[in-house]
Amino acid sequence: MRRSGLVPAFGEDRTPYAADPWDPDLPASRTGNWQALRRWLDTEWSMLDLVADAPLPPDTQPASLMEVVERGRGELRALIAWAGKRAPRKAS
Repeated sequence: MRRSGLVPAFGEDRTPYAADPWDPDLPASRTGNWQALRRWLDTEWSMLDLVADAPLPPDTQPASLMEVVERGRGELRALIAWAGKRAPRKAS
């Protein structure tokens, strides 16, 4: 999540991490969240999903929340594209 904000803001994230979740050499137990994120981003998201997933206060304007969700999804997609350019290829 941190990287998804830094990459659009600065074009990169130079923070040293212990591992990258997209590293193909990591065991599957360490990449599950990354794969789940990719599946979620590949799935259509609608207003119905928004109101079904969280009880919203009566004065909430779902359209405004959808804008926030879509901006966030855009940042996460940008992170995945950025990571794809840096991911090492799995050793054969």
